[in-house]
This record gives sequence, C-alpha cells and structure tokens, in this order.
Amino acid sequence: MVTREEMEAELMRLKKIQFIKPTAMELRQGRHALVNRTQRRENRRYKRIVKMKKEKLTRLLSTCPKKQEFDLNSRRPKRTLTRVESKKRLRGKR
Repeated sequence: MVTREEMEAELMRLKKIQFIKPTAMELRQGRHALVNRTQRRENRRYKRIVKMKKEKLTRLLSTCPKKQEFDLNSRRPKRTLTRVESKKRLRGKR
C-alpha cells in the first residue's frame, strides 16, 4: 500500500531526473561503437520506463481522492469496502 504523500515524493524524484544527450564529438570519440550502441539502447529503454512511471503516477494522483491508499501494481486505486459486488453468471449445466 502506498500513500498519496509517497506517490507525490516518487513523482518529484522522477521529475528531477535529467537526460543529457551526448554531443556529436562525444559520439565520434567513442572507441567501442558496439558498447556505445548498447548503452544508448539501454538509455532509451530507461527513458521510456521513467516516462511511463511519470504518466501513471500523474494519472493516479489526478483521479483519486486525497485520503486514499493505492496499490501501484493494480491498474486502479483500491476500491472501498462499500462497493456492490456484481452477480456472477450462472452457467447452465447439461
């Protein structure tokens, strides 16, 4: 369970991450092209992960009430206990 304050702190930490693009000279001076290519691929992957986390946290924070705890693994905030359960379908036995 994650509280709203913890989510806001995590979002602030993610917003502070800065990605620096290498200059053309730095790319040219790289001696091991394969290693640099692999490193750039990992950097792109990390950028994508950070961007997805930012979007998910901002969406959760904007749609949910103030005093609610969240489970970050689920897609929706945790529902209250007063929710009405839907009826399960009854399958006909033959």
